[in-house]
Amino acid sequence: MTNKQDALLLLKKLIREGNKLDIGIGKQGVEKLDDDKSTIVRLLKSHGNFLPYHDKSNPDEIYAFFGMSKKAFKMNVGILYKSKRITIEAEGIRLLPEVEVAPDAPVVDEIAE
Repeated sequence: MTNKQDALLLLKKLIREGNKLDIGIGKQGVEKLDDDKSTIVRLLKSHGNFLPYHDKSNPDEIYAFFGMSKKAFKMNVGILYKSKRITIEAEGIRLLPEVEVAPDAPVVDEIAE
């Protein structure tokens, strides 16, 4: 690897008074969320679609297993839950089977009552 490939990705977050920079290491914001969601789904798939982690899990255990903070874990689990990719159970999180939609299926915007 070259030095350029070994370099950390530093992102400018804010220019403060006196031309001082606030920087972050690695991806930030939505890009980081996308990576974290993919990590959770990949780990679920590789562990039989169930993991024994939830909002009451120890932060150190979450970081050791997922490589993310408990706050990031909870945020991503919430996003995956709302998008109906996982269920949250008393013992942990479970990946739901992906629903295949036929390419010629009509798109329904509203549910008829």
